[in-house]
Amino acid sequence: MKHFKVFCLAVFSVLAASTVAFAGPYLVSDPSPQAVGGKFEIKEGTATILSADNQPDGSVKADLAAVTVGLHNYQVRYVITDPLWGTQTSAYVNFTFTRPNLATGNITGIKLVP
Repeated sequence: MKHFKVFCLAVFSVLAASTVAFAGPYLVSDPSPQAVGGKFEIKEGTATILSADNQPDGSVKADLAAVTVGLHNYQVRYVITDPLWGTQTSAYVNFTFTRPNLATGNITGIKLVP
């Protein structure tokens, strides 16, 4: 019985960890061979909200799970630093989306029952 409890706890832990590890949603792009080894930058208005390394294939993958509810207008670009030519950037690409407020409405009928 003790081994069964340990097994159940282990399975629950793995499932809970995988739920957090694969959060999302993600902003992603197609692979770009020219961007391998570089970074990408995401701006909203004049504020840079994220700057991170590209994926190994040169694509972008940014976790947007913490984005606030509402309309967002992002500008995304690659930033490559070349030893000979210095820092080079791509043109910004606009990306607009809305995170919905899924917790709308009021809970009703709350009470204690025996």
